[in-house]
Amino acid sequence: MKVKKVNIENIGRFKNLDIRFTKDDDEIINHIILIGNNGSGKTTIMESIALSLSWFVSRIKSEKGNGTQINEIKVSNNSNFGNIKIEINDNNQEYKWTISKAKKGKKNDSPTNLDELNKLADIYRESYSNDNNYSFPLLTYYDANRGVLDIPLRIRTKHNFEQLNGYDNSLKGIVDYRTFFEWFREKEDIENEEKVNLLKKIGQNSNIDNSFIADLNKISDVQLNSVRIALTTFLPEFENIRVERKPRIHLAVDKNGEHLNLEQLSQGEKLTMAMVGDIARRLAILNPNLENPLLGEGIVLIDEAELHMHPKWQRSFIYRLNKTFPNCQFIYTTHSPLLVSDFKDILSYSLSDGELIPLNQLFGLDVNQVLLDAMDTDVRNSQIQDLVDHFRDAISKKDLNNAVEYFTNMSNLLPENHIELIKSRLLLKKIELMNEKNK
Repeated sequence: MKVKKVNIENIGRFKNLDIRFTKDDDEIINHIILIGNNGSGKTTIMESIALSLSWFVSRIKSEKGNGTQINEIKVSNNSNFGNIKIEINDNNQEYKWTISKAKKGKKNDSPTNLDELNKLADIYRESYSNDNNYSFPLLTYYDANRGVLDIPLRIRTKHNFEQLNGYDNSLKGIVDYRTFFEWFREKEDIENEEKVNLLKKIGQNSNIDNSFIADLNKISDVQLNSVRIALTTFLPEFENIRVERKPRIHLAVDKNGEHLNLEQLSQGEKLTMAMVGDIARRLAILNPNLENPLLGEGIVLIDEAELHMHPKWQRSFIYRLNKTFPNCQFIYTTHSPLLVSDFKDILSYSLSDGELIPLNQLFGLDVNQVLLDAMDTDVRNSQIQDLVDHFRDAISKKDLNNAVEYFTNMSNLLPENHIELIKSRLLLKKIELMNEKNK
Protein backbone atom coordinates (compact mmCIF):
# COMPACT_ATOMS: atom_id res chain seq x y z
CA MET A 1 0.00 0.00 0.00
CA LYS A 2 1.28 3.45 -0.97
CA VAL A 3 -0.08 6.97 -1.17
CA LYS A 4 -0.43 8.15 -4.76
CA LYS A 5 -2.16 11.51 -4.35
CA VAL A 6 -3.59 13.78 -1.67
CA ASN A 7 -5.88 16.79 -2.02
CA ILE A 8 -6.41 19.18 0.89
CA GLU A 9 -9.20 21.72 0.55
CA ASN A 10 -9.93 24.54 3.04
CA ILE A 11 -7.80 22.99 5.77
CA GLY A 12 -5.29 25.20 7.58
CA ARG A 13 -3.74 27.57 5.09
CA PHE A 14 -4.49 25.37 2.08
CA LYS A 15 -7.31 26.52 -0.19
CA ASN A 16 -6.95 23.65 -2.67
CA LEU A 17 -3.66 21.76 -2.53
CA ASP A 18 -2.83 18.79 -4.77
CA ILE A 19 0.16 16.63 -3.86
CA ARG A 20 1.29 13.86 -6.16
CA PHE A 21 3.69 11.19 -4.93
CA THR A 22 4.64 9.96 -8.40
CA LYS A 23 7.21 10.52 -11.11
CA ASP A 24 6.20 11.91 -14.50
CA ASP A 25 5.56 8.34 -15.69
CA ASP A 26 3.08 7.80 -12.81
CA GLU A 27 5.45 5.52 -10.86
CA ILE A 28 4.91 5.99 -7.13
CA ILE A 29 7.96 7.20 -5.20
CA ASN A 30 9.03 5.57 -1.93
CA HIS A 31 10.67 8.66 -0.41
CA ILE A 32 8.99 12.07 -0.38
CA ILE A 33 10.33 15.13 1.43
CA LEU A 34 8.45 18.32 2.27
CA ILE A 35 10.50 21.40 3.15
CA GLY A 36 9.41 24.92 4.06
CA ASN A 37 9.56 27.58 6.75
CA ASN A 38 7.84 27.11 10.09
CA GLY A 39 4.12 27.67 9.61
CA SER A 40 4.19 26.74 5.92
CA GLY A 41 1.82 23.80 6.46
CA LYS A 42 4.11 20.76 6.44
CA THR A 43 2.62 19.28 9.60
CA THR A 44 -0.92 19.95 8.32
CA ILE A 45 -0.14 17.72 5.33
CA MET A 46 1.26 14.96 7.54
CA GLU A 47 -1.70 15.10 9.91
CA SER A 48 -4.13 15.07 6.97
CA ILE A 49 -2.57 11.91 5.54
CA ALA A 50 -2.54 10.24 8.97
CA LEU A 51 -6.18 11.21 9.51
CA SER A 52 -7.24 9.72 6.16
CA LEU A 53 -5.35 6.48 6.79
CA SER A 54 -6.91 6.15 10.25
CA TRP A 55 -10.23 5.39 8.54
CA PHE A 56 -8.68 2.39 6.79
CA VAL A 57 -7.41 1.06 10.12
CA SER A 58 -10.81 1.60 11.76
CA ARG A 59 -12.68 -0.12 8.91
CA ILE A 60 -10.28 -3.07 9.14
CA LYS A 61 -10.97 -3.48 12.85
CA SER A 62 -14.72 -2.92 12.52
CA GLU A 63 -16.95 -2.82 9.44
CA LYS A 64 -18.53 0.47 10.55
CA GLY A 65 -15.52 1.82 12.43
CA ASN A 66 -14.77 5.55 12.35
CA GLY A 67 -11.33 7.06 12.03
CA THR A 68 -10.18 10.47 13.23
CA GLN A 69 -12.54 13.33 12.44
CA ILE A 70 -11.43 16.69 11.02
CA ASN A 71 -11.46 19.21 13.85
CA GLU A 72 -13.74 22.13 12.93
CA ILE A 73 -11.09 24.58 14.11
CA LYS A 74 -8.82 23.28 11.29
CA VAL A 75 -11.31 24.41 8.63
CA SER A 76 -10.21 27.69 7.04
CA ASN A 77 -11.84 30.79 8.52
CA ASN A 78 -13.66 31.91 5.37
CA SER A 79 -14.83 28.44 4.32
CA ASN A 80 -18.01 26.51 5.06
CA PHE A 81 -16.29 23.12 5.00
CA GLY A 82 -12.93 21.41 4.63
CA ASN A 83 -12.03 18.03 3.22
CA ILE A 84 -9.16 15.65 2.61
CA LYS A 85 -9.12 13.35 -0.40
CA ILE A 86 -6.60 10.54 -0.62
CA GLU A 87 -5.75 8.14 -3.42
CA ILE A 88 -4.09 4.86 -2.45
CA ASN A 89 -2.46 2.21 -4.59
CA ASP A 90 -2.83 -1.28 -3.14
CA ASN A 91 -1.84 -4.37 -5.13
CA ASN A 92 -1.83 -2.24 -8.31
CA GLN A 93 -5.42 -1.09 -7.75
CA GLU A 94 -6.47 2.50 -7.05
CA TYR A 95 -8.77 3.42 -4.15
CA LYS A 96 -9.98 6.94 -3.29
CA TRP A 97 -11.91 8.27 -0.36
CA THR A 98 -12.86 11.66 1.09
CA ILE A 99 -13.06 12.79 4.70
CA SER A 100 -14.99 16.03 5.11
CA LYS A 101 -16.09 18.41 7.85
CA ALA A 102 -18.64 21.23 7.61
CA LYS A 103 -18.89 24.05 10.11
CA LYS A 104 -21.97 24.01 12.27
CA GLY A 105 -25.04 25.02 10.27
CA LYS A 106 -23.06 25.22 7.00
CA LYS A 107 -23.70 23.32 3.80
CA ASN A 108 -21.04 20.83 2.67
CA ASP A 109 -20.48 20.75 -1.10
CA SER A 110 -18.11 17.76 -0.87
CA PRO A 111 -19.31 15.34 1.84
CA THR A 112 -17.43 12.34 3.20
CA ASN A 113 -17.35 9.44 0.72
CA LEU A 114 -15.99 6.07 1.88
CA ASP A 115 -17.31 3.76 -0.87
CA GLU A 116 -13.90 2.73 -2.24
CA LEU A 117 -12.38 2.62 1.24
CA ASN A 118 -15.08 0.13 2.25
CA LYS A 119 -14.26 -2.02 -0.80
CA LEU A 120 -10.58 -2.03 0.12
CA ALA A 121 -11.26 -2.81 3.79
CA ASP A 122 -13.63 -5.62 2.80
CA ILE A 123 -10.87 -7.23 0.71
CA TYR A 124 -8.57 -7.28 3.74
CA ARG A 125 -11.28 -8.40 6.16
CA GLU A 126 -12.31 -11.28 3.88
CA SER A 127 -8.71 -12.34 3.32
CA TYR A 128 -8.02 -12.18 7.06
CA SER A 129 -11.14 -14.26 7.73
CA ASN A 130 -9.77 -16.98 5.43
CA ASP A 131 -6.18 -16.72 6.66
CA ASN A 132 -5.42 -15.72 10.25
CA ASN A 133 -1.87 -14.80 9.23
CA TYR A 134 -2.78 -12.62 6.25
CA SER A 135 -0.44 -9.64 5.89
CA PHE A 136 -1.50 -6.07 6.58
CA PRO A 137 0.32 -2.88 5.54
CA LEU A 138 2.16 -0.85 8.16
CA LEU A 139 0.62 2.61 8.69
CA THR A 140 2.32 4.83 11.24
CA TYR A 141 3.00 8.48 12.02
CA TYR A 142 5.86 9.90 14.11
CA ASP A 143 5.17 13.50 15.05
CA ALA A 144 7.56 16.26 16.09
CA ASN A 145 6.93 15.62 19.81
CA ARG A 146 8.60 12.22 19.87
CA GLY A 147 11.68 13.48 21.71
CA VAL A 148 10.65 12.16 25.15
CA LEU A 149 11.22 8.46 25.75
CA ASP A 150 9.27 6.73 28.49
CA ILE A 151 11.28 3.61 29.31
CA PRO A 152 9.41 1.56 31.93
CA LEU A 153 11.12 -0.47 34.63
CA ARG A 154 8.05 -2.54 35.41
CA ILE A 155 5.25 -3.90 33.25
CA ARG A 156 2.15 -2.68 35.06
CA THR A 157 -0.39 -3.42 32.31
CA LYS A 158 -0.76 -6.62 30.33
CA HIS A 159 -0.77 -5.73 26.64
CA ASN A 160 -2.24 -7.69 23.76
CA PHE A 161 0.26 -8.28 20.98
CA GLU A 162 -2.03 -9.92 18.44
CA GLN A 163 -1.77 -9.12 14.75
CA LEU A 164 -4.06 -6.09 14.51
CA ASN A 165 -2.45 -4.64 17.63
CA GLY A 166 0.27 -3.60 15.18
CA TYR A 167 -2.00 -0.61 14.52
CA ASP A 168 -2.42 0.45 18.16
CA ASN A 169 -1.85 4.23 18.42
CA SER A 170 0.02 4.10 15.12
CA LEU A 171 -1.62 7.16 13.50
CA LYS A 172 -2.45 9.36 16.46
CA GLY A 173 0.84 11.23 16.54
CA ILE A 174 1.51 9.55 19.88
CA VAL A 175 4.85 7.80 19.81
CA ASP A 176 4.14 4.69 21.86
CA TYR A 177 7.67 3.69 22.83
CA ARG A 178 6.52 2.34 26.21
CA THR A 179 4.62 -0.40 24.41
CA PHE A 180 7.67 -1.13 22.24
CA PHE A 181 9.93 -1.69 25.25
CA GLU A 182 7.30 -3.78 27.03
CA TRP A 183 6.77 -5.87 23.89
CA PHE A 184 10.53 -6.40 23.54
CA ARG A 185 10.83 -7.58 27.14
CA GLU A 186 7.84 -9.91 26.88
CA LYS A 187 9.14 -11.46 23.65
CA GLU A 188 12.60 -11.96 25.11
CA ASP A 189 11.11 -13.54 28.26
CA ILE A 190 9.23 -16.06 26.09
CA GLU A 191 12.38 -16.77 24.07
CA ASN A 192 14.44 -17.27 27.22
CA GLU A 193 11.77 -19.52 28.73
CA GLU A 194 12.01 -21.85 25.73
CA LYS A 195 15.78 -22.02 26.20
CA VAL A 196 15.40 -22.78 29.93
CA ASN A 197 12.94 -25.59 29.17
CA LEU A 198 15.37 -27.10 26.68
CA LEU A 199 18.21 -26.85 29.21
CA LYS A 200 16.04 -28.70 31.74
CA LYS A 201 15.59 -31.49 29.21
CA ILE A 202 19.32 -31.58 28.68
CA GLY A 203 19.85 -31.86 32.45
CA GLN A 204 17.41 -34.76 32.66
CA ASN A 205 18.93 -36.59 29.72
CA SER A 206 22.08 -38.57 30.29
CA ASN A 207 22.51 -39.17 26.56
CA ILE A 208 23.37 -35.60 25.58
CA ASP A 209 24.71 -35.01 22.10
CA ASN A 210 25.55 -31.93 20.03
CA SER A 211 22.04 -31.77 18.60
CA PHE A 212 20.76 -30.38 21.92
CA ILE A 213 23.24 -27.51 21.74
CA ALA A 214 22.29 -26.88 18.13
CA ASP A 215 18.59 -26.80 19.09
CA LEU A 216 19.37 -24.31 21.86
CA ASN A 217 21.14 -21.97 19.42
CA LYS A 218 18.20 -22.18 17.00
CA ILE A 219 15.67 -20.85 19.51
CA SER A 220 14.88 -17.35 18.33
CA ASP A 221 11.58 -15.49 18.18
CA VAL A 222 11.01 -14.47 14.53
CA GLN A 223 9.39 -11.15 15.39
CA LEU A 224 11.98 -10.25 18.01
CA ASN A 225 14.79 -11.26 15.70
CA SER A 226 13.37 -8.95 13.00
CA VAL A 227 13.73 -6.03 15.39
CA ARG A 228 17.30 -7.04 16.21
CA ILE A 229 18.17 -7.28 12.51
CA ALA A 230 16.54 -3.92 11.77
CA LEU A 231 18.50 -2.19 14.52
CA THR A 232 21.86 -3.65 13.50
CA THR A 233 21.15 -2.93 9.81
CA PHE A 234 20.20 0.68 10.49
CA LEU A 235 22.76 1.19 13.27
CA PRO A 236 25.69 -1.16 12.51
CA GLU A 237 27.67 0.24 15.43
CA PHE A 238 25.00 -1.13 17.82
CA GLU A 239 24.74 -4.86 18.55
CA ASN A 240 22.99 -7.27 20.88
CA ILE A 241 20.16 -5.14 22.24
CA ARG A 242 18.76 -7.08 25.19
CA VAL A 243 17.10 -6.91 28.59
CA GLU A 244 19.34 -7.14 31.66
CA ARG A 245 18.02 -7.65 35.19
CA LYS A 246 20.96 -6.48 37.32
CA PRO A 247 21.59 -4.20 39.13
CA ARG A 248 18.02 -3.28 38.07
CA ILE A 249 16.02 -4.19 35.00
CA HIS A 250 17.08 -2.20 31.93
CA LEU A 251 17.65 -2.40 28.21
CA ALA A 252 21.29 -2.82 27.26
CA VAL A 253 23.21 -2.61 24.00
CA ASP A 254 26.79 -3.01 22.81
CA LYS A 255 28.07 0.09 21.00
CA ASN A 256 31.35 -0.45 19.17
CA GLY A 257 32.10 -3.26 21.61
CA GLU A 258 31.25 -1.25 24.75
CA HIS A 259 28.45 -2.47 27.00
CA LEU A 260 25.95 0.34 27.70
CA ASN A 261 22.64 0.86 29.44
CA LEU A 262 20.19 2.35 26.93
CA GLU A 263 19.88 5.37 29.21
CA GLN A 264 23.60 6.07 28.64
CA LEU A 265 23.01 6.75 24.93
CA SER A 266 22.46 10.23 23.60
CA GLN A 267 18.91 11.48 23.04
CA GLY A 268 19.39 11.17 19.27
CA GLU A 269 20.64 7.59 19.58
CA LYS A 270 17.78 6.56 21.86
CA LEU A 271 15.21 8.29 19.68
CA THR A 272 16.48 6.76 16.43
CA MET A 273 16.83 3.29 17.94
CA ALA A 274 13.32 3.41 19.41
CA MET A 275 11.73 4.63 16.16
CA VAL A 276 13.47 2.05 13.98
CA GLY A 277 12.64 -0.64 16.52
CA ASP A 278 8.99 0.44 16.57
CA ILE A 279 8.71 0.30 12.76
CA ALA A 280 10.27 -3.18 12.76
CA ARG A 281 8.04 -4.37 15.61
CA ARG A 282 4.86 -3.25 13.86
CA LEU A 283 5.96 -4.83 10.56
CA ALA A 284 6.68 -8.09 12.37
CA ILE A 285 3.29 -8.14 14.10
CA LEU A 286 1.36 -7.24 10.94
CA ASN A 287 3.21 -9.73 8.70
CA PRO A 288 3.41 -13.04 10.61
CA ASN A 289 3.58 -15.09 7.41
CA LEU A 290 6.63 -13.33 5.97
CA GLU A 291 9.94 -15.11 6.42
CA ASN A 292 11.48 -11.63 6.66
CA PRO A 293 8.86 -9.21 8.08
CA LEU A 294 11.16 -6.27 7.28
CA LEU A 295 10.16 -6.74 3.64
CA GLY A 296 6.54 -5.89 4.49
CA GLU A 297 4.87 -2.91 2.85
CA GLY A 298 3.54 0.22 4.47
CA ILE A 299 3.39 3.99 4.79
CA VAL A 300 5.52 5.79 7.39
CA LEU A 301 5.13 9.51 8.15
CA ILE A 302 8.00 11.24 9.97
CA ASP A 303 7.63 14.90 10.94
CA GLU A 304 10.94 16.76 11.42
CA ALA A 305 12.94 13.70 10.45
CA GLU A 306 16.25 15.19 11.57
CA LEU A 307 15.11 15.61 15.19
CA HIS A 308 18.02 15.27 17.69
CA MET A 309 20.20 13.82 14.92
CA HIS A 310 23.88 14.64 14.29
CA PRO A 311 24.60 15.85 10.71
CA LYS A 312 26.59 12.68 10.04
CA TRP A 313 23.49 10.57 10.74
CA GLN A 314 21.30 12.97 8.76
CA ARG A 315 23.39 12.29 5.66
CA SER A 316 22.73 8.55 5.76
CA PHE A 317 19.28 8.55 7.40
CA ILE A 318 17.16 7.94 4.28
CA TYR A 319 19.68 5.50 2.80
CA ARG A 320 19.58 3.44 6.00
CA LEU A 321 15.78 3.48 6.18
CA ASN A 322 15.58 2.36 2.56
CA LYS A 323 18.06 -0.44 3.19
CA THR A 324 16.28 -1.61 6.35
CA PHE A 325 12.67 -1.30 5.12
CA PRO A 326 12.92 -1.45 1.30
CA ASN A 327 9.21 -1.88 0.56
CA CYS A 328 7.84 0.94 2.73
CA GLN A 329 6.91 4.40 1.52
CA PHE A 330 8.32 7.20 3.69
CA ILE A 331 6.99 10.75 3.77
CA TYR A 332 9.15 13.24 5.67
CA THR A 333 9.22 16.87 6.64
CA THR A 334 12.58 18.44 7.37
CA HIS A 335 14.57 21.63 7.80
CA SER A 336 17.82 19.81 7.03
CA PRO A 337 19.60 20.29 3.67
CA LEU A 338 21.50 17.06 4.36
CA LEU A 339 18.39 14.88 4.25
CA VAL A 340 17.26 16.49 1.01
CA SER A 341 20.51 16.02 -0.92
CA ASP A 342 21.96 12.68 0.17
CA PHE A 343 19.65 10.11 -1.42
CA LYS A 344 18.94 9.95 -5.13
CA ASP A 345 15.41 8.57 -5.49
CA ILE A 346 13.57 11.31 -3.63
CA LEU A 347 10.61 13.46 -4.61
CA SER A 348 11.08 16.88 -2.98
CA TYR A 349 8.54 19.67 -2.55
CA SER A 350 8.91 23.14 -1.10
CA LEU A 351 5.96 24.80 0.65
CA SER A 352 5.54 28.56 0.53
CA ASP A 353 2.42 30.66 1.23
CA GLY A 354 0.17 27.63 0.91
CA GLU A 355 1.63 26.67 -2.48
CA LEU A 356 3.50 23.47 -3.30
CA ILE A 357 6.58 23.83 -5.53
CA PRO A 358 8.26 20.70 -6.99
CA LEU A 359 12.04 20.86 -6.67
CA ASN A 360 14.57 19.68 -9.20
CA GLN A 361 16.82 16.75 -8.37
CA LEU A 362 18.90 17.80 -5.35
CA PHE A 363 21.03 14.66 -5.01
CA GLY A 364 24.74 15.44 -4.88
CA LEU A 365 24.38 19.18 -4.31
CA ASP A 366 26.48 20.69 -1.55
CA VAL A 367 24.74 22.02 1.53
CA ASN A 368 25.24 25.67 0.59
CA GLN A 369 23.59 25.19 -2.78
CA VAL A 370 20.60 23.44 -1.21
CA LEU A 371 20.25 26.24 1.35
CA LEU A 372 20.33 28.89 -1.36
CA ASP A 373 18.33 27.20 -4.13
CA ALA A 374 15.82 25.02 -2.30
CA MET A 375 15.46 26.59 1.13
CA ASP A 376 15.95 30.27 0.22
CA THR A 377 18.36 30.68 3.11
CA ASP A 378 21.70 32.49 3.33
CA VAL A 379 24.67 30.19 3.76
CA ARG A 380 26.15 32.47 6.43
CA ASN A 381 25.29 35.30 8.79
CA SER A 382 23.55 38.07 6.82
CA GLN A 383 25.83 40.83 8.21
CA ILE A 384 28.94 38.95 7.11
CA GLN A 385 27.38 38.11 3.76
CA ASP A 386 26.62 41.80 3.11
CA LEU A 387 30.23 42.73 3.89
CA VAL A 388 31.55 39.98 1.61
CA ASP A 389 29.22 41.05 -1.21
CA HIS A 390 30.15 44.74 -0.86
CA PHE A 391 33.86 43.87 -0.70
CA ARG A 392 33.69 41.80 -3.88
CA ASP A 393 31.72 44.53 -5.64
CA ALA A 394 34.38 47.10 -4.68
CA ILE A 395 37.13 44.74 -5.88
CA SER A 396 35.39 44.24 -9.25
CA LYS A 397 35.28 48.04 -9.65
CA LYS A 398 38.91 48.32 -8.48
CA ASP A 399 37.66 50.67 -5.72
CA LEU A 400 40.55 50.14 -3.31
CA ASN A 401 39.41 52.57 -0.61
CA ASN A 402 35.96 50.98 -0.14
CA ALA A 403 37.45 47.50 -0.47
CA VAL A 404 39.87 48.25 2.40
CA GLU A 405 37.01 49.60 4.53
CA TYR A 406 34.87 46.49 4.02
CA PHE A 407 37.87 44.24 4.64
CA THR A 408 38.64 46.08 7.89
CA ASN A 409 35.03 45.60 9.05
CA MET A 410 35.25 41.88 8.24
CA SER A 411 38.55 41.62 10.12
CA ASN A 412 36.92 43.06 13.23
CA LEU A 413 34.22 40.38 13.16
CA LEU A 414 35.92 37.23 11.89
CA PRO A 415 38.85 35.12 13.17
CA GLU A 416 42.07 35.44 11.19
CA ASN A 417 41.83 31.92 9.76
CA HIS A 418 38.29 32.38 8.41
CA ILE A 419 38.19 31.27 4.77
CA GLU A 420 36.41 34.45 3.54
CA LEU A 421 38.93 36.64 5.31
CA ILE A 422 41.84 34.72 3.76
CA LYS A 423 40.34 34.96 0.25
CA SER A 424 39.55 38.66 0.72
CA ARG A 425 43.08 39.38 1.94
CA LEU A 426 44.53 37.72 -1.19
CA LEU A 427 42.19 39.68 -3.49
CA LEU A 428 43.07 42.92 -1.74
CA LYS A 429 46.79 42.19 -2.04
CA LYS A 430 46.34 41.44 -5.74
CA ILE A 431 44.62 44.80 -6.37
CA GLU A 432 47.31 46.65 -4.38
CA LEU A 433 50.08 45.01 -6.45
CA MET A 434 48.29 45.86 -9.67
CA ASN A 435 47.93 49.50 -8.62
CA GLU A 436 51.64 49.72 -7.72
CA LYS A 437 52.58 48.23 -11.06
CA ASN A 438 50.47 50.76 -12.95
CA LYS A 439 52.04 53.76 -11.17
